[in-house]
Amino acid sequence: MHARRASRGMTLIESIIAIVILAIALITLTSFLFPSVQKSALPHYQVRAASLGQAVLNQILATSFDEQSDRNGGLSRCDELEQQPCTLPTLLGPEPNEQPAFYNDVDDYIGCWYGANAQQQCQQGMPLVSLLGGDSDQDYRNFVVNIQVSYDYDSALGGTVTSHNTSAFKKVTVRVSASNFTEYTFVAYKGNY
Repeated sequence: MHARRASRGMTLIESIIAIVILAIALITLTSFLFPSVQKSALPHYQVRAASLGQAVLNQILATSFDEQSDRNGGLSRCDELEQQPCTLPTLLGPEPNEQPAFYNDVDDYIGCWYGANAQQQCQQGMPLVSLLGGDSDQDYRNFVVNIQVSYDYDSALGGTVTSHNTSAFKKVTVRVSASNFTEYTFVAYKGNY
């Protein structure tokens, strides 16, 4: 008689209890485990954003202070002589039709730069590959870099205003972001020396 009863299967109450236990297990997984999987990408992103921001700053700071600066040993600086003023604050940016490979001063880099899948975040941007090089846009997938350069008039740095409304320092601000992650900001100064 016991052999017949064992082959009958589960009762309705046993099935409901099994479904409730399964539901509790799935709720636990979705509320604790799955968000931690998403957060596990954060350290990887932070390292890539920091590396990208530092690479961009290094690229920019390797160029001259201004278009009017002497690139042959710094014998004369813009704003030292009246006939050679620095670029006016309203004219900062790349020269017309100048390609990134030929940028020669820090304010040429002003603008938005994007990696693969991020072009829609830059209205009139350029690919990051043209700035830093690389094999393809996939090297900087989902990354966006916004670069701003302005004269810094902070008197603590010696950034007094000249007669042309310029300063001896330019502040370079690089903002790196990707997808839903936090934006990281990097700031450097380039002096007119």
